[in-house]
Amino acid sequence: GHAVSSGDGSTNLNYLNSGRSKEKRYAFDRVFDENDDQVAVYEATARYLVPSVLDGYNATVFAYGQTGAGKTHTMIGTSGEPGVMVLAFRDLFAMSGAHALKNRVTHKITVSFLEVYNESIFDLLNPGGTKEEFSDKPVEWKSSHKDGSSGEAGKGLELREDPHKGPQVTGLRDLEVLSADGVLALLRAGNEVRHQAATGANSESSRSHAVFQIMVETKDQAGAA
Repeated sequence: GHAVSSGDGSTNLNYLNSGRSKEKRYAFDRVFDENDDQVAVYEATARYLVPSVLDGYNATVFAYGQTGAGKTHTMIGTSGEPGVMVLAFRDLFAMSGAHALKNRVTHKITVSFLEVYNESIFDLLNPGGTKEEFSDKPVEWKSSHKDGSSGEAGKGLELREDPHKGPQVTGLRDLEVLSADGVLALLRAGNEVRHQAATGANSESSRSHAVFQIMVETKDQAGAA
């Protein structure tokens, strides 16, 4: 391919700065090329975060790029080439058993999946506003609701400030998951109801932002949180 920019000035191929009066420079911790597979990307960027989550820390993995850049492929991937999120789910459940045994604790793992579209928030795990939305899915999970409400079909949820927990989405559904396969089933089900539209670069472009959140609640074996 063509050079994007030349550090020594030996080439005039500088597409990023063409037509700009002021040069901009960007620093990267790691750059991957077409020879790097999904596992290499995951191990270099996100795998080290999983043990920290089990120890009680917050962790975020964020993909950013233009339409067609490969965000969905990098984060979710395919059955043959699972992405960062899928590999993280597998490691989380694989590590949680040993972590619980070593530290004499129990883990409860729940997930939520929301979409931000046209400045409105939608629950991708409860798109119809019914608690039984996924009751017929052949995976292992238990359903619960943060505030007991079921939402209303077609209406966006409200973002409110909780004095103790910070910003919270009212009515967002939590689902307890018992396996990595259960998480993947919910991820796929939520992705099926995301807003999509064709663009010049992608015939099935996601026209929204989505946040898939995993919460790990840890208690000691005596029952104290």
